[in-house]
Amino acid sequence: MNLNDVKQKFEGSIVLYAKRPVLFIKVAGDMSCRIYDLMKQEEEQVQFELEKFTPPPPRIGMVNVANSVVYVTRTPMRRYSLGLTKETLCIDTLDCVYPDGAAMAEREIGTLKSKALGSTLLNKFPTKQQAFRRISQFAGTVAIDKQFAVDSNGVLWYKREQVGKHNFNQLFFNEDYEHLQILLDKSYEKSK
Repeated sequence: MNLNDVKQKFEGSIVLYAKRPVLFIKVAGDMSCRIYDLMKQEEEQVQFELEKFTPPPPRIGMVNVANSVVYVTRTPMRRYSLGLTKETLCIDTLDCVYPDGAAMAEREIGTLKSKALGSTLLNKFPTKQQAFRRISQFAGTVAIDKQFAVDSNGVLWYKREQVGKHNFNQLFFNEDYEHLQILLDKSYEKSK
């Protein structure tokens, strides 16, 4: 792959480098690359090797950010970029508690340097018990996988919808949403 192709496909996008989420910042003429590791929150210099750079997972989902959550999807766009860019990310707020403000959560994800976004791409979420403990200690919302979140007002969220309640110990789905229980029971969105 030549220098111009690398610039077009990678620069300014979130990709996986050796299975770690990174923001690909710049490639130089000698094919050295500046990347920003979302989990370590630091910049690195690496040599470009195509097999080490892969696209992020297609489904993004709930992101735990600013003591609440946002639901992030990839907007289909005809571009030559391999990863996630500011143009391809769609950040939706829920009608839930945002103690630090919804705009702060959106801004943090929009920087493309968010550790919270990196955790979601790696499918790292707190357990239900950890989430219940956190929301019992502050007013906010916590995602428990890519599709579900619980908030401090006792609401169970699925993507962007209120689908049930909880009592800080157990989840209760509304009648029309009981079929979603299997998604949590089978841990379809959890990493193994």
